[in-house]
This record gives sequence, C-alpha cells and structure tokens, in this order.
Amino acid sequence: MILRKIIRWIEGHPGIASWIQAVGAIVALGLTVYIAYDASASQEKQAIQAASSWAQHVQERFNEEIDQSKTKTDDQGTFYSGIRSQDLLIISQAIHT
Repeated sequence: MILRKIIRWIEGHPGIASWIQAVGAIVALGLTVYIAYDASASQEKQAIQAASSWAQHVQERFNEEIDQSKTKTDDQGTFYSGIRSQDLLIISQAIHT
C-alpha cells in the first residue's frame, strides 16, 4: 500500500527521476572509492604484517649469532670478519623497534 503511494507520487513529479538517478550515481561513486580504499588498506596491513614477521625472524637470527659469538670474541669484541658484537646488538635493537 505504501509502495503504491510512493510510486504514484514519483509518477506525479516528472523531474524526480533525474534527481534519483543523480543521487544514485553519487552513492555508487562513493561506494567505489570506499571499496578501493578498503582493499588498499587491507593490502597495506598484510604487507606490514609480512615485513614485521620478516624483521622478527632477522632479529631472532641476530640474537642467535650474538649468543653464539659471545664465546668466539677476542679482547676487542670482534668476531666473524671484523664485525663487532656491539654493532650487531645495535642492529638487532633497531629491527626490534
């Protein structure tokens, strides 16, 4: 019953169809922008999670190397081709933050 009244009112106003079409086009455009933004944000979140996982893995490997190198250092704290264990600690901390 209400739907019939709405349809009759719309038919009684000939210019309303173009307004409804214009509003529909604007809503469709807004939804398109929102969907594209949402997909982009989702991809960015996945990329951040992957990078974070990789950084955590690298940090774990550095920590393992540091732990193993503590017994292999000389009096200057150097090991493996001149890398100082203090440098690895700084790199490990930077990756962690």
